[in-house]
Amino acid sequence: MALWMVRVGRSGEHERHFRENDRIYLTWDELQEKSLLKTKDQGGVMSLLNKVFPDRSQQQNAAWAFQIDRFIHTMKLGDLTASPLPASSTILFAKIVGDYEFDPSAPIPYRHSRRVEWIGEPRPRTALDEDIKASLSAAVTICSIAKNDAESRIRKFLKLGGPVPSPTMESAAGVAPHSKRHPTCENWRETESRSSFLHVSRARRWSAWSRASLPHRDFTPS
Repeated sequence: MALWMVRVGRSGEHERHFRENDRIYLTWDELQEKSLLKTKDQGGVMSLLNKVFPDRSQQQNAAWAFQIDRFIHTMKLGDLTASPLPASSTILFAKIVGDYEFDPSAPIPYRHSRRVEWIGEPRPRTALDEDIKASLSAAVTICSIAKNDAESRIRKFLKLGGPVPSPTMESAAGVAPHSKRHPTCENWRETESRSSFLHVSRARRWSAWSRASLPHRDFTPS
């Protein structure tokens, strides 16, 4: 099982639609006309993006493909999601109970979705440990939260309703370090942090990647 961050917009503008329909969504406006059911993996998503957006850079399409692939192919039934709600400084948790669906009759931007079961009411950010709060600040729309056995800790937190247990070292928990081929929320934050110390050309490349990964240009992490 895994724990995923899935944002509901810059100011939580999609929260009501998410909750009323018991679904999480890919809210990229530019992708609402195309089903992604025929893509088999991240490479397939990348090929589709290159066809739909031939004027976008490979780097920009790759950033989108990474996140879309996780939503379409990597998320599993039973996985948990965490959606930050900036206005109330809370986190909305859910369990995934449905596979990816495309509904061409749904209003834009709600055509790509998965069914979920919401787990109670949103929980205050202050109830979470600092490492999990930091992961939820990653400047992307979709990513996995995996460091320090986060998924197991959140499952315990949601069951008991109390503070999240203190994090354990990955080595002690028997969790192997995550490969750069499979970035997590933590990897995105580390890359963002390092970019401020790199040569300006590399910083510019990261900036382009960050902008490409966020479908709403005015997005600010909650």
